[in-house]
Amino acid sequence: MPDSPQDPAVGQEPAVRKNSLGSLLIGVLLVAAVVGAFIFFRPPSLAGDRAKLDAPLSAAQQQQADARTITMAEVEANDGLEGRPAWIAVNGIVFDVSESAGWEDGEHRGVRAGTDGTDLFVSSPHGYDFMARTPILGRLAG
Repeated sequence: MPDSPQDPAVGQEPAVRKNSLGSLLIGVLLVAAVVGAFIFFRPPSLAGDRAKLDAPLSAAQQQQADARTITMAEVEANDGLEGRPAWIAVNGIVFDVSESAGWEDGEHRGVRAGTDGTDLFVSSPHGYDFMARTPILGRLAG
C-alpha cells in the first residue's frame, strides 16, 4: 500500500524527525522551568492571615476615614447594581470599589458590594495595602 500523502513524516529522513522531537523536548522543559519558577518564587499568600487587618493607614488615609461616618444601611444601598456605586466595608473602613478592576456588577470573586467583606478579605490573598489603594469613603458607624 502506498504511503499516505497526509502523513508529514513519510519520506523524511530520521534525522529530521529526531530534530523535531528535540525541539519539542526543549519546549516542554522551558515550560516546566517557568512553571517551577513561578511556584518556587511567588510571594507567600496572605489568605487567612488576620494580622493583615492591623496594617496602619497613612495619615492621609486616616484623615479620609475620619472625615465621614457611614452607616451599614448606606453601604448596603451601594451594591453596584443598576448603576449604583459599589462600596465595601473592610475592618471598619468603607471603600469605593466602583472603579476597581474586577468589580463588575458589584461583585468580585464571590464578594458582593454593599456588604461588610472583612471575613472574606481575610480569606483572600490580598494584603491590606491592596485595599488602601482603593478610595476610602469613611469609617463604618458602630
